[in-house]
Amino acid sequence: MDDTSLILGRLEGKVDSIQATLSAIVQRQDAHESRLSSVEGAVRTIEADRAAMIPGYRVVEADLADLKTWRTTVEGKARGWIEAGSFMKIAVGIAIGIAGYFGFQIAMTPVSSQLPLMPVAASR
Repeated sequence: MDDTSLILGRLEGKVDSIQATLSAIVQRQDAHESRLSSVEGAVRTIEADRAAMIPGYRVVEADLADLKTWRTTVEGKARGWIEAGSFMKIAVGIAIGIAGYFGFQIAMTPVSSQLPLMPVAASR
């Protein structure tokens, strides 16, 4: 009887160990199922958001196309003004150069040549 009770005790210990292992496996499985259900919920939410966002994206694409068309139109109209501004810069630069040249010429002439000659009155 001692041998039988010893064998039964060992078997009971092994059964308890197997039961603890199975319990841990069940807990991990429950955790995995919980994570899986939360991921599925997130995917459903993302799909719903995506379905709602696609029409908004189409509107943004259309607005972008309109803006590109407007920009091309404005650039075409502004091209003449830009060319006129470029010409004006060149003209102002030339005018400043001419004024500077004549200013330099005036500054370099002797003072005596700049003064008008005064007639001398005859004294009596």
